[in-house]
Amino acid sequence: MCPLLPGIYRKFDPPSKPLKRYIAGYSKILDEIKSRSEAFTDIFDVYKCDVKFLPYVSSYLGLDLNEAMSGRNTRKLLANAVFIYQRKGTILGIKSFVSTLTGWVTEVVENTGSSIIIYCNKTQYDTDPIKADKVALIIQYVGDFIPLGTMYTIDVTIPL
Repeated sequence: MCPLLPGIYRKFDPPSKPLKRYIAGYSKILDEIKSRSEAFTDIFDVYKCDVKFLPYVSSYLGLDLNEAMSGRNTRKLLANAVFIYQRKGTILGIKSFVSTLTGWVTEVVENTGSSIIIYCNKTQYDTDPIKADKVALIIQYVGDFIPLGTMYTIDVTIPL
């Protein structure tokens, strides 16, 4: 703690060092406070924080999480939330959102009129079976990311 003191106090501390002895009594407590305050920033880092803090980070970003989402996809979605929100309502935004949410290769095609088709290709490296909950997640959230009044179709393809 002494190196954090202004130089004038360190320079003119008498040879018996009463100031250093006084501060040494508090240094353990103050060092603990300092280390905890430095670790506080890890709570908002989605890749470093504990899983129990992810709902708080998502509410801070204005995103409602679903319990069916895996921890890895949740972290990726929260890390990319600003990028996705900036492109909300665009083809790139929908593609980024769905691929981050599911982990699948996604292509979004705009049809004539006011409809889009979302093609989701489950990769051969994705060992999870296709679950209705992933498609339900897309249906639950994609309405927030497409322009109002746009019809959409979801097509999930499984590689052979």
